[in-house]
Amino acid sequence: HPLATYALLQMARELGSDNRSVFKFFSPEFEEDEGTWKNVQEYSYPWFIEHNEIVQNGRLKLLTTDVLLDYFQDSITEGSRSILDRIRSSIANYGATLRSLKSYVIANKDTVMFDQVDETVYRILKAILINEIVSNEQYPIINTKENIQFGLNAATDGEKEEINNRLDFLCKKAILYKNDKQVYEFRKSDIQDIGQMVIAFKQDPENHPEDVISKFFEYMPLTKDELFLEAKNY
Repeated sequence: HPLATYALLQMARELGSDNRSVFKFFSPEFEEDEGTWKNVQEYSYPWFIEHNEIVQNGRLKLLTTDVLLDYFQDSITEGSRSILDRIRSSIANYGATLRSLKSYVIANKDTVMFDQVDETVYRILKAILINEIVSNEQYPIINTKENIQFGLNAATDGEKEEINNRLDFLCKKAILYKNDKQVYEFRKSDIQDIGQMVIAFKQDPENHPEDVISKFFEYMPLTKDELFLEAKNY
């Protein structure tokens, strides 16, 4: 994919990876006697070719930007000193968004629709992070719906609708945010998640009262007119 080619070079530059990472992405070692690649790095271009059909659903299967995040995973660490603060912040926010998604799935495991929380959801989140990493003042890649669709090579109406549905779902569950300019944003890693704090408090056994009824009346005592409602051991 053309955006993946551009993003590959930008990520190598922004994440402090050497030229060897870019070279090995395209050209692993080649065994001439057997006519095969060897020591193929996972998520590199040769790896992608080996694990995907060239044509799928009548169209060329292109390597898209989300795959690059997996390829550069070792370079993407929140504590890395070799990357810019804005990129470090984006990586931290991406991590916070993943944790929020995981918490949602766990909290709603009995009712969550797993056709909504699928591979496409994670591809969308990866594509958003890639766009934030490779963007700059000269060539900004804003995370609009159209740019996300383009980065994931969604060309048909069905593919675009699939991404739109996932984006709507993520925003509805406050896992992603869409600002007034229709740009999608990650959760902020430096904000407190009140919902998760409440869940964590409720799940801690030490916070469970031994006598629920007594604890209830301690905070909500009966009024004088309501005393006759008390069971009185009947």
